[in-house]
Amino acid sequence: MYNNLTIFTIIVIILFIPLICNLILSKISYKTNSETSSKLNTKNQNQFLLQQIDYMSPREFEILIYKLYKKMGYSGTIITSQTNDYGADILAIKQTEGKYEKIAIEVKYYSNTNKVGNDVVRSIVGGQKYYRADSATVITTSTFTAPAIKQAQGCNVELIDRKGLEDLLLKYMI
Repeated sequence: MYNNLTIFTIIVIILFIPLICNLILSKISYKTNSETSSKLNTKNQNQFLLQQIDYMSPREFEILIYKLYKKMGYSGTIITSQTNDYGADILAIKQTEGKYEKIAIEVKYYSNTNKVGNDVVRSIVGGQKYYRADSATVITTSTFTAPAIKQAQGCNVELIDRKGLEDLLLKYMI
């Protein structure tokens, strides 16, 4: 009653119609999801990124900051020794127009509730002098105490807290 060609055609139709429908639906869904996703990315990307940082080890966090400064154009960036670092975890070095800029960076991986104190600011000032850096920066996953902020202002030390770090990471790494 049915020849081989008819049976083959029926099988092809039965197998491929659902696949074609799925493909069409996934394209529609992809457009909707990508539009929604871009809005969500802008809104939730910051929180997700910081959640990832919260699961890093302190050494992994140092490496992240090292990579960040590399992306910021500091091609001569190095991580100092884990012990006896003389107050600076990272030295970021950039050459522009024949001039070198060196930043001594202290990285503090703290919980949200543990604020960075002025002892860290004193330490990075010493590191800046030891490494003959042009400037000094302290970067943390937390925030700073009022005395740390006051001392940093007096010593011209840049402080980058959790929010400032988030902004830098989004600007240079994503």
